[in-house]
Amino acid sequence: YTRARVHAALNQADEALAAYQQALALEPHQRGWRLEMALLLRAQGRLAEARHELIALLRQDANDARTREVLRAVDRELREK
Repeated sequence: YTRARVHAALNQADEALAAYQQALALEPHQRGWRLEMALLLRAQGRLAEARHELIALLRQDANDARTREVLRAVDRELREK
């Protein structure tokens, strides 16, 4: 996870995403990590992938207001494409 944050801070999106995926493979219930990855995917314009991660988060906690807010924004961006 730390590697993902470092790569993200250095604007190395591909490396950061790979590190997030590795970290989540080991600890799939780390909601904060998955949200960070979804936000990075969104920032990279990978909206469908970001949406997939956000929906996975909502399956774990349907009442997560922050995730719902980001999902609404991603859906809006997808419609505008």
